[in-house]
Amino acid sequence: MIFDTIYSLGSRCQNALILKKYGYRDFSGIFDYLNTQNVKRILHILEDDFNELLNPKNNIRSALDEKRVRTLNKYYDNIKDFHSATLCHHDITNKEQYSAILRRKERFKKLKNFNTLYNYTFNSWENNVTKEEMEKMVDIIKDKYDNKNFRINFISLCLGKQQGFTKIIENEYYDVFNLTILPNSYCGGEFKNQKDCQNFMDIILSYNIKEERLTAEKIDLL
Repeated sequence: MIFDTIYSLGSRCQNALILKKYGYRDFSGIFDYLNTQNVKRILHILEDDFNELLNPKNNIRSALDEKRVRTLNKYYDNIKDFHSATLCHHDITNKEQYSAILRRKERFKKLKNFNTLYNYTFNSWENNVTKEEMEKMVDIIKDKYDNKNFRINFISLCLGKQQGFTKIIENEYYDVFNLTILPNSYCGGEFKNQKDCQNFMDIILSYNIKEERLTAEKIDLL
């Protein structure tokens, strides 16, 4: 399959930031800067069609200062813990930001019209995704979102001194890679070590991806 776009499914910010660094973040996605923390959370968000996540009654603005503002969600988060926020870079109690998130949700649904390479990167030491959970994510995207033109690239992050990556599973709708990064390279955002970032991109670029990819303007016209 030749892919029209690459789309981050989380689980943290590094995917979107590294894709952006290398010019492969084609448009804003709803999962780009969400902290889904555990695969069960994103599975529920997808199964629930984002209803609990985007329900205004669930969402509370939380701020440490003017720059560090988050939205705590009563359904998913410990509302007494600023750092537990799923919406860790958004204040969706703000009408403008809420509208932007809704637009990103609609873009996600429109991906069924394009060949999409999804990427879900997870920390093996705190969110060790099972094969059953991977297959459940595939089934939700296929059945609930009527999408058959996709593949999920799962990247399991490991910490170690020997940097590199290995493909460990290849199935009809998904692949799994182990990516070992230096222990001091992980920060939740873009990896601190350049080789670790490049190895991430080498995994992504092992797929057949169009040079002229999907844009926000094109998907928003649908």
